[in-house]
Amino acid sequence: MRLGMFPGQQEMFRRAIAIAREQGEARANRRAFLIAGGALVVGGAVGLGVAPWALGVSHEQPEQAEPVAADRELALLHRIAVGPLDQLESVAPNLTARIELHGGDDRLWLGYERLLLLALAMRDRVALARDLAAMASARAVPDRLRPLLARLREMYG
Repeated sequence: MRLGMFPGQQEMFRRAIAIAREQGEARANRRAFLIAGGALVVGGAVGLGVAPWALGVSHEQPEQAEPVAADRELALLHRIAVGPLDQLESVAPNLTARIELHGGDDRLWLGYERLLLLALAMRDRVALARDLAAMASARAVPDRLRPLLARLREMYG
């Protein structure tokens, strides 16, 4: 009974210390592996971003790409404006942003009207109602939508 320990207790402490040292080495190895992997990913990202620049390749899209993308977005919004309500509700921020930025055509305003009716019918759509009311206060809306907006403001304050 050296050191005031029970028989076998000293051996148990030695084993515990050896296990802790092995785990510490494993943690250090794991940490080194993660750091090296992170450096590899960051280095690859920088290399991919810098290599085209160093070779004189431009990241800019051609001038024609923007209108085509805008036309695709508008066509998609036109389809969704008359489509299922769950899809329309999921793209409500895009629809209102498109109306705010570029003006709305009849189909976009129809989608807006359907969103207004949804917000009036379902009282749990508070965020949607606030977004619709905010967009209407920032932009002139068609006359046919003004009574619906007045009811919406009465309901949601």
